[in-house]
Amino acid sequence: MLMDRRDKICKFIASMNMKGAVFCGPGSIRYLSGYTVPIETGPNPFEAGPPILLLNIDGESELVVSEFEEPAARSDAKVDNVSVYSCYNIYDLDTKPLNVLSNILINSMKKLRIDKGIIGLEAEYFPTSIFWHIKENLREANWKDISRNLESIRAVKDSEEIELMRRVCDVASWGQIAARQIVNEGASEIEVYSLVKAKIEEKTGARTPLLADVISGERTWEISGHPTIRRIRRDELVICDLVPRVDGYWGDSCSTFIVGKPTSEHVKLHKIVMTALQKGIENIKPGITAMEIDKIVRSEIKKHGYDYPHHTGHGLGVTYHEEPRIYPSSNTILKPGMVLAIEPGIYVKGVGGIRLEDVLLVTEDGADILTKYSKDLF
Repeated sequence: MLMDRRDKICKFIASMNMKGAVFCGPGSIRYLSGYTVPIETGPNPFEAGPPILLLNIDGESELVVSEFEEPAARSDAKVDNVSVYSCYNIYDLDTKPLNVLSNILINSMKKLRIDKGIIGLEAEYFPTSIFWHIKENLREANWKDISRNLESIRAVKDSEEIELMRRVCDVASWGQIAARQIVNEGASEIEVYSLVKAKIEEKTGARTPLLADVISGERTWEISGHPTIRRIRRDELVICDLVPRVDGYWGDSCSTFIVGKPTSEHVKLHKIVMTALQKGIENIKPGITAMEIDKIVRSEIKKHGYDYPHHTGHGLGVTYHEEPRIYPSSNTILKPGMVLAIEPGIYVKGVGGIRLEDVLLVTEDGADILTKYSKDLF
C-alpha cells in the first residue's frame, strides 16, 4: 500500500513536469516512507532541521535524518536509502549541523537526478535556512511549492490507512470513556487531561501525542482551549475534545457532559446539537459536496436560532486537519475512502457550550462510524 501511495505521488510529479520532490512535513514523511516522526518534545535543539524525504520521478527515494533518529528511521522507513548526518559533537564546537545536512541533501539530490529543472518542494514545512543553502548551490533548479497539492492526493485512504484510522479512533473513543469516569467535582481541567492521557498511553503501550480541549463552566462558551488549573464545579458543563496520534495517524473525538444535574437549557441545546450531528452522519455519502454537508448540519442549528463560528468538520489522516474540509465555501466532493469528522456545536454566553463529534469513513453507499463512545449529557 505504501508503494501505491508513492506511485500516486510520482504520477503527480510527472504530471507537473517535475524531476522529483522534497518533503519534510511529518505527515508526508509518514505517508510516503512509513516513518513516524517524533513530535511530542518539539524540535531537537541539536538537529539542523526535520527529517527530509527525497523522491524522484522514477520512484527512487532517500530519507535524510540526524543521528538521533537513525535507529528508528532504519527500522521503520521503507525507502531505498537512509542518509544520516552528525549534529552532536562535544569535542568540536565548530561543527555546523546546518552545513552538514545541507551538503548531504545537495549530494543526494544530485545522485537522484533532482538537482536541476522543476523540483517540487513542501515549502510550508521546509526550513528557510536549509532552502537558501540548497538554492545557492543548485542554480539550475526551479522550485515549485506543492504543499497544498498533497492534501487532495492524500484525501482518499487506502485499506492500510483505513485500518490505522480505525485503530486511532478506537484510542480516541477509549479516551472519551475514560474521561467520563475521571471527571468529578473538584478535579482540575489539567488533572483530567493528565489522567486521560495516561489512560490512552496505557491503551497504546507507548508515548502518545494528544491534542485536547478540556474546558469547563464559563470556558465552554469560549469554544476551545487548553486545560488549565480551573477546578470543575457541580452542575457545570465539560467539553472534552481528544485528538490522539497513533502510528503517525490522527483520530478525533468530542463529547460534552455535565458534572451533576443539567438545566433545561442544557438539555435543549444538547438535543439540538445531537440532532445536527445525526443529520450530518445520515447524509454522508459519495457524490455529496462538503458545502452541502455543512449546510445540512448548520441549518439544523440555525433553525433554532443558533450558529457556530467554526467548521462543521474536517478530514483526518497523517494530519489532524486536512481534506475534505467541511466548510460553507468548500465544493470538495466526498469519495469512498475519505475519513472525516463532523463536529457541530452551540455556544451561549452565560449558559454554556456544547460540541459533539464523530469520525466517519465514507463508504460506497454511506458512512461507517469509526468513533464509538457515549455522547449523553449525563
